[in-house]
Amino acid sequence: MNTVDLVDVACPLCNLNSSRPYACYFTHVFSDETVPMNLVRCPNCDLIFVSPRPRDKDLEALYESDRFTADQNKETVGRGRLPSISDIGFADKVWKVEKLEEMVGGGRLLDVGCGFGAMMKLAEDSGWWHAYGIDPSPAAVRFVREAWGLNVQCKSVFEMDFPPSFFDAVCMDNVLEHIDRPVECMLAVRRVLRPNGVVFIDVPYIRGLTCRLWRMYLKLFPKEGHPNTYGHIYFYTRKSISILLRKVGFEPKLMLTDQTAFPGSAGGMERILRRAAMSAGRTLPRAGNLLIAFGMKK
Repeated sequence: MNTVDLVDVACPLCNLNSSRPYACYFTHVFSDETVPMNLVRCPNCDLIFVSPRPRDKDLEALYESDRFTADQNKETVGRGRLPSISDIGFADKVWKVEKLEEMVGGGRLLDVGCGFGAMMKLAEDSGWWHAYGIDPSPAAVRFVREAWGLNVQCKSVFEMDFPPSFFDAVCMDNVLEHIDRPVECMLAVRRVLRPNGVVFIDVPYIRGLTCRLWRMYLKLFPKEGHPNTYGHIYFYTRKSISILLRKVGFEPKLMLTDQTAFPGSAGGMERILRRAAMSAGRTLPRAGNLLIAFGMKK
């Protein structure tokens, strides 16, 4: 796309238009030109989101493109080409699969926004799960089929047509922050989960110390961008993710933070801040840059 139209949006959790400015960063993700993205905070539910933001059609076009899929792995494989099997990272996903097994006991697992299928592959190899996946990217779906031979469909969460109560667990690893209709998304997930089934959600944690440091950095250097905002339109807190889960019929069962490495190279003050954020996220409770939640279908 050459240009992008931005539109104001209300909070999707409480439908209020009283959001307050929170932060601003610049990105080239949605356009060939660099444009500002303003983050606002809903004072009622604590959801933080981009407004104004790209129209739904531009968001859909981004996630369906090979460019987005390749850029998600550009630090290991380079922009514009897909990874090899050796490029796929599994280490940060092992404990998540094991936790789902502990809570559910195995069965059918759906990976929403499966990307290159690392979670699916681990689940299948564990012997406890029969993994299914959906992703809107044709390139990602092609890779999963050719590399792993797994059951994956090129669809969005709103297009999936699995039978009701078909799955024992659903995982959404770094997905919900991209979804433009989070309430409808979670209702769709709930429909395909069996009673007492578990949903696993992993999203950027904007209230963690890691992201608080980046908010301070953005106030000084807004045009530097943000290493954890690639295509993200929603940023969740413990309060907002709990409100979302309960709103659609899930009971939050476990919530914790985790730390992932920031992508990209850095120098000077940015490198110092990155190192500080990484150390804090790994040693202090609730300091990480990822918020992880497990919810059970009521």
